[in-house]
Amino acid sequence: MAHLYIVDKDTSGAIANANDRYLQSLQAIFPEITNLSKLVGKTDYDFYPMEQAEKFRADDAHVLATGLPFEAIEANQPIGGVLNYVYVSKTPLRDLQNQIYALRIQFYFIPAPNQTLIRAATNDWERTQLFQIDKDTNSVFLNANSNYIASLQANFPEIHSVTNLIGRDDTYFYVAEEAAKFKADDHQVMTTGVAYHSVEANQQLGGPVRYLYVSKNPLRDSKGIVFGIHLEFYYLPELSAGAAVGGGLELSWPTEQSVYHLQQADSLNGPWSPVDAPSKVAGGMFRVVVPSQAGAGFFRLLKE
Repeated sequence: MAHLYIVDKDTSGAIANANDRYLQSLQAIFPEITNLSKLVGKTDYDFYPMEQAEKFRADDAHVLATGLPFEAIEANQPIGGVLNYVYVSKTPLRDLQNQIYALRIQFYFIPAPNQTLIRAATNDWERTQLFQIDKDTNSVFLNANSNYIASLQANFPEIHSVTNLIGRDDTYFYVAEEAAKFKADDHQVMTTGVAYHSVEANQQLGGPVRYLYVSKNPLRDSKGIVFGIHLEFYYLPELSAGAAVGGGLELSWPTEQSVYHLQQADSLNGPWSPVDAPSKVAGGMFRVVVPSQAGAGFFRLLKE
Protein backbone atom coordinates (compact mmCIF):
# COMPACT_ATOMS: atom_id res chain seq x y z
CA MET A 1 0.00 0.00 0.00
CA ALA A 2 1.29 3.41 -0.99
CA HIS A 3 1.16 4.90 2.50
CA LEU A 4 3.44 2.26 4.06
CA TYR A 5 7.12 2.66 4.90
CA ILE A 6 8.89 -0.69 4.52
CA VAL A 7 12.32 -1.71 5.84
CA ASP A 8 14.04 -5.10 5.90
CA LYS A 9 16.79 -5.80 8.45
CA ASP A 10 19.12 -8.76 8.75
CA THR A 11 19.43 -10.70 11.99
CA SER A 12 22.17 -8.37 13.24
CA GLY A 13 19.87 -5.33 12.95
CA ALA A 14 21.50 -3.87 9.81
CA ILE A 15 19.23 -2.51 7.09
CA ALA A 16 19.16 -4.80 4.06
CA ASN A 17 16.45 -3.20 1.95
CA ALA A 18 13.75 -0.50 2.00
CA ASN A 19 11.07 0.98 -0.21
CA ASP A 20 11.38 4.40 -1.84
CA ARG A 21 8.97 5.98 0.64
CA TYR A 22 11.24 5.09 3.57
CA LEU A 23 14.35 6.21 1.72
CA GLN A 24 12.80 9.59 0.85
CA SER A 25 11.63 10.13 4.43
CA LEU A 26 15.27 9.96 5.61
CA GLN A 27 16.70 12.19 2.89
CA ALA A 28 15.13 15.36 4.28
CA ILE A 29 17.07 14.87 7.55
CA PHE A 30 20.05 12.84 6.31
CA PRO A 31 20.83 14.17 2.79
CA GLU A 32 23.83 11.85 2.53
CA ILE A 33 21.39 8.91 2.08
CA THR A 34 21.11 9.60 -1.65
CA ASN A 35 20.15 6.06 -2.68
CA LEU A 36 19.52 2.57 -1.32
CA SER A 37 23.20 1.61 -1.40
CA LYS A 38 23.93 4.43 1.07
CA LEU A 39 21.27 3.03 3.40
CA VAL A 40 22.15 -0.67 3.34
CA GLY A 41 24.27 -1.65 6.35
CA LYS A 42 23.08 1.24 8.52
CA THR A 43 21.31 0.56 11.83
CA ASP A 44 18.81 2.37 14.06
CA TYR A 45 21.75 3.93 15.92
CA ASP A 46 22.58 5.93 12.78
CA PHE A 47 19.19 7.63 12.66
CA TYR A 48 17.63 7.64 16.14
CA PRO A 49 18.63 8.73 19.65
CA MET A 50 20.21 5.99 21.77
CA GLU A 51 17.13 5.29 23.92
CA GLN A 52 14.80 5.02 20.94
CA ALA A 53 17.25 2.90 18.94
CA GLU A 54 17.64 0.52 21.90
CA LYS A 55 13.85 0.17 22.13
CA PHE A 56 13.56 -0.65 18.42
CA ARG A 57 16.40 -3.18 18.64
CA ALA A 58 14.79 -4.89 21.66
CA ASP A 59 11.51 -5.27 19.75
CA ASP A 60 13.42 -6.67 16.75
CA ALA A 61 15.21 -9.18 18.97
CA HIS A 62 11.89 -10.33 20.46
CA VAL A 63 10.46 -11.08 17.01
CA LEU A 64 13.62 -12.88 15.89
CA ALA A 65 13.74 -14.95 19.09
CA THR A 66 10.05 -15.92 19.24
CA GLY A 67 9.14 -15.94 15.56
CA LEU A 68 5.99 -14.01 16.47
CA PRO A 69 4.85 -10.78 14.77
CA PHE A 70 4.98 -7.54 16.75
CA GLU A 71 2.50 -4.65 16.41
CA ALA A 72 2.42 -1.35 18.30
CA ILE A 73 1.61 2.32 18.25
CA GLU A 74 4.73 4.23 19.23
CA ALA A 75 6.69 7.47 19.04
CA ASN A 76 9.11 7.97 16.16
CA GLN A 77 11.58 10.87 16.15
CA PRO A 78 14.79 10.63 14.11
CA ILE A 79 17.82 12.66 15.21
CA GLY A 80 17.10 16.23 14.12
CA GLY A 81 13.54 15.40 13.11
CA VAL A 82 10.11 16.14 14.57
CA LEU A 83 8.17 13.85 16.90
CA ASN A 84 5.63 11.69 15.08
CA TYR A 85 3.57 8.65 15.99
CA VAL A 86 3.38 5.48 13.94
CA TYR A 87 1.59 2.19 13.75
CA VAL A 88 4.34 -0.39 13.23
CA SER A 89 4.37 -4.12 12.50
CA LYS A 90 7.42 -6.38 12.52
CA THR A 91 7.31 -9.83 10.92
CA PRO A 92 10.02 -12.50 10.59
CA LEU A 93 11.11 -13.47 7.07
CA ARG A 94 11.86 -17.18 6.58
CA ASP A 95 13.81 -19.16 3.98
CA LEU A 96 12.79 -22.45 2.32
CA GLN A 97 13.99 -24.36 5.39
CA ASN A 98 11.69 -22.18 7.55
CA GLN A 99 14.65 -20.49 9.19
CA ILE A 100 14.40 -16.79 10.04
CA TYR A 101 16.92 -14.84 8.01
CA ALA A 102 15.58 -11.27 8.28
CA LEU A 103 12.90 -9.00 9.68
CA ARG A 104 10.33 -6.99 7.72
CA ILE A 105 9.20 -3.74 9.32
CA GLN A 106 6.20 -1.82 8.03
CA PHE A 107 4.99 1.41 9.59
CA TYR A 108 2.55 4.17 8.93
CA PHE A 109 2.29 7.67 10.41
CA ILE A 110 -0.84 8.38 12.44
CA PRO A 111 -2.14 11.40 14.40
CA ALA A 112 -0.97 11.77 17.97
CA PRO A 113 -2.65 9.29 20.35
CA ASN A 114 -6.09 10.47 21.48
CA GLN A 115 -6.36 13.01 18.65
CA THR A 116 -9.07 10.90 17.04
CA LEU A 117 -11.28 10.18 20.03
CA ILE A 118 -14.04 7.62 19.53
CA ARG A 119 -16.92 9.11 21.48
CA ALA A 120 -18.33 7.16 24.40
CA ALA A 121 -21.78 5.62 24.10
CA THR A 122 -24.52 7.50 25.93
CA ASN A 123 -27.19 4.79 26.02
CA ASP A 124 -27.63 1.03 25.75
CA TRP A 125 -28.53 1.14 22.06
CA GLU A 126 -25.30 2.97 21.17
CA ARG A 127 -23.25 0.61 23.32
CA THR A 128 -24.46 -2.41 21.35
CA GLN A 129 -25.56 -1.16 17.92
CA LEU A 130 -23.45 1.85 16.92
CA PHE A 131 -20.23 1.33 14.94
CA GLN A 132 -17.58 4.07 14.81
CA ILE A 133 -14.49 4.41 12.61
CA ASP A 134 -11.89 7.13 12.01
CA LYS A 135 -9.93 7.24 8.73
CA ASP A 136 -7.15 9.47 7.43
CA THR A 137 -7.13 11.37 4.13
CA ASN A 138 -6.14 8.16 2.29
CA SER A 139 -9.18 6.36 3.75
CA VAL A 140 -6.84 4.29 5.92
CA PHE A 141 -8.14 3.24 9.34
CA LEU A 142 -6.91 5.27 12.32
CA ASN A 143 -9.31 4.18 15.04
CA ALA A 144 -12.52 2.26 15.70
CA ASN A 145 -14.80 1.30 18.55
CA SER A 146 -15.10 -2.21 19.97
CA ASN A 147 -18.38 -2.89 18.12
CA TYR A 148 -16.66 -2.47 14.75
CA ILE A 149 -13.69 -4.63 15.77
CA ALA A 150 -16.06 -7.37 16.95
CA SER A 151 -18.02 -7.20 13.67
CA LEU A 152 -14.87 -8.05 11.70
CA GLN A 153 -13.71 -11.02 13.74
CA ALA A 154 -16.04 -13.65 12.23
CA ASN A 155 -14.50 -13.15 8.79
CA PHE A 156 -11.12 -11.68 9.83
CA PRO A 157 -10.03 -13.33 13.11
CA GLU A 158 -6.61 -11.67 12.84
CA ILE A 159 -8.25 -8.29 13.59
CA HIS A 160 -8.52 -8.82 17.34
CA SER A 161 -7.81 -5.23 18.44
CA VAL A 162 -7.71 -1.71 17.04
CA THR A 163 -3.93 -2.08 16.68
CA ASN A 164 -4.49 -4.82 14.08
CA LEU A 165 -6.90 -2.54 12.20
CA ILE A 166 -4.78 0.62 11.98
CA GLY A 167 -2.95 0.97 8.67
CA ARG A 168 -5.44 -1.11 6.67
CA ASP A 169 -8.12 0.22 4.34
CA ASP A 170 -11.45 -1.00 2.95
CA THR A 171 -9.75 -3.08 0.23
CA TYR A 172 -8.72 -5.53 2.97
CA PHE A 173 -12.34 -6.18 3.99
CA TYR A 174 -14.50 -5.57 0.91
CA VAL A 175 -14.59 -6.39 -2.79
CA ALA A 176 -12.82 -3.82 -4.98
CA GLU A 177 -15.99 -2.19 -6.32
CA GLU A 178 -17.49 -1.68 -2.86
CA ALA A 179 -14.19 -0.46 -1.38
CA ALA A 180 -13.83 2.05 -4.24
CA LYS A 181 -17.34 3.34 -3.57
CA PHE A 182 -16.59 3.85 0.13
CA LYS A 183 -13.34 5.65 -0.70
CA ALA A 184 -15.09 7.96 -3.18
CA ASP A 185 -17.65 8.91 -0.52
CA ASP A 186 -14.83 9.52 1.98
CA HIS A 187 -13.04 11.74 -0.54
CA GLN A 188 -16.19 13.76 -1.14
CA VAL A 189 -16.52 14.52 2.58
CA MET A 190 -12.86 15.43 3.00
CA THR A 191 -12.71 17.71 -0.04
CA THR A 192 -16.05 19.47 0.50
CA GLY A 193 -16.11 19.45 4.31
CA VAL A 194 -19.80 18.53 4.07
CA ALA A 195 -21.24 15.57 6.01
CA TYR A 196 -22.52 12.53 4.09
CA HIS A 197 -25.53 10.39 5.03
CA SER A 198 -26.80 7.31 3.24
CA VAL A 199 -28.57 3.98 3.48
CA GLU A 200 -26.45 1.48 1.56
CA ALA A 201 -25.43 -2.13 1.10
CA ASN A 202 -22.46 -3.52 3.03
CA GLN A 203 -20.89 -6.92 2.43
CA GLN A 204 -17.60 -7.97 3.99
CA LEU A 205 -15.55 -10.54 2.07
CA GLY A 206 -17.02 -13.89 3.06
CA GLY A 207 -20.04 -12.31 4.74
CA PRO A 208 -23.72 -11.74 3.86
CA VAL A 209 -25.16 -8.59 2.30
CA ARG A 210 -26.54 -6.26 4.98
CA TYR A 211 -27.96 -2.76 4.83
CA LEU A 212 -26.87 0.08 7.04
CA TYR A 213 -27.38 3.74 7.74
CA VAL A 214 -24.07 5.59 7.63
CA SER A 215 -22.94 9.14 8.35
CA LYS A 216 -19.48 10.54 7.55
CA ASN A 217 -18.14 13.79 8.99
CA PRO A 218 -14.79 15.53 8.47
CA LEU A 219 -12.17 15.38 11.23
CA ARG A 220 -10.35 18.70 11.70
CA ASP A 221 -7.20 19.62 13.59
CA SER A 222 -6.76 22.64 15.86
CA LYS A 223 -6.31 24.87 12.77
CA GLY A 224 -9.52 23.66 11.18
CA ILE A 225 -7.72 21.60 8.52
CA VAL A 226 -9.38 18.31 7.59
CA PHE A 227 -7.08 15.39 8.39
CA GLY A 228 -9.60 12.56 8.10
CA ILE A 229 -13.20 11.51 8.55
CA HIS A 230 -15.32 10.08 11.34
CA LEU A 231 -17.86 7.41 10.36
CA GLU A 232 -20.83 6.21 12.38
CA PHE A 233 -23.17 3.52 11.13
CA TYR A 234 -25.70 0.98 12.31
CA TYR A 235 -27.22 -2.02 10.58
CA LEU A 236 -30.87 -1.86 9.60
CA PRO A 237 -33.09 -4.70 10.84
CA GLU A 238 -34.60 -6.91 8.18
CA LEU A 239 -38.29 -6.69 7.48
CA SER A 240 -40.31 -9.87 7.04
CA ALA A 241 -43.13 -9.69 4.50
CA GLY A 242 -46.18 -11.85 5.11
CA ALA A 243 -49.19 -12.67 3.02
CA ALA A 244 -51.61 -10.03 1.84
CA VAL A 245 -54.12 -9.22 4.54
CA GLY A 246 -57.38 -7.49 3.70
CA GLY A 247 -55.98 -6.01 0.53
CA GLY A 248 -52.75 -4.94 2.23
CA LEU A 249 -49.28 -6.30 2.96
CA GLU A 250 -48.26 -7.48 6.44
CA LEU A 251 -44.75 -6.45 7.52
CA SER A 252 -43.12 -7.58 10.77
CA TRP A 253 -39.89 -7.04 12.74
CA PRO A 254 -38.65 -7.99 16.24
CA THR A 255 -39.93 -5.95 19.19
CA GLU A 256 -36.33 -5.62 20.42
CA GLN A 257 -35.86 -3.19 17.51
CA SER A 258 -38.26 -0.66 19.03
CA VAL A 259 -35.91 2.26 18.26
CA TYR A 260 -36.48 1.73 14.53
CA HIS A 261 -39.39 3.16 12.60
CA LEU A 262 -41.03 1.88 9.44
CA GLN A 263 -40.72 4.08 6.35
CA GLN A 264 -41.96 3.80 2.78
CA ALA A 265 -40.98 5.24 -0.60
CA ASP A 266 -41.78 5.05 -4.29
CA SER A 267 -38.20 4.01 -5.11
CA LEU A 268 -34.98 3.07 -3.35
CA ASN A 269 -33.79 6.64 -3.84
CA GLY A 270 -36.70 8.01 -1.80
CA PRO A 271 -37.99 10.39 -0.63
CA TRP A 272 -38.92 8.31 2.41
CA SER A 273 -41.93 9.00 4.64
CA PRO A 274 -43.26 7.37 7.83
CA VAL A 275 -45.80 4.57 7.50
CA ASP A 276 -48.93 5.72 9.33
CA ALA A 277 -50.55 2.30 9.66
CA PRO A 278 -50.92 1.23 13.33
CA SER A 279 -48.74 -1.62 14.59
CA LYS A 280 -49.62 -4.44 16.96
CA VAL A 281 -47.39 -6.78 18.96
CA ALA A 282 -47.76 -10.53 18.60
CA GLY A 283 -45.27 -13.33 19.18
CA GLY A 284 -42.42 -10.93 20.01
CA MET A 285 -42.90 -9.09 16.70
CA PHE A 286 -44.23 -5.72 15.64
CA ARG A 287 -46.79 -6.33 12.90
CA VAL A 288 -48.13 -3.71 10.51
CA VAL A 289 -50.57 -4.15 7.66
CA VAL A 290 -49.73 -1.61 5.00
CA PRO A 291 -52.70 -0.75 2.75
CA SER A 292 -52.17 -1.36 -0.94
CA GLN A 293 -51.49 1.91 -2.72
CA ALA A 294 -49.88 2.96 -5.97
CA GLY A 295 -46.18 3.75 -5.80
CA ALA A 296 -45.40 2.66 -2.22
CA GLY A 297 -43.37 -0.38 -3.16
CA PHE A 298 -40.30 0.02 -0.92
CA PHE A 299 -40.05 -0.20 2.87
CA ARG A 300 -37.23 0.13 5.39
CA LEU A 301 -36.62 0.39 9.13
CA LEU A 302 -34.59 3.38 10.26
CA LYS A 303 -33.63 4.86 13.61
CA GLU A 304 -34.85 8.46 13.43
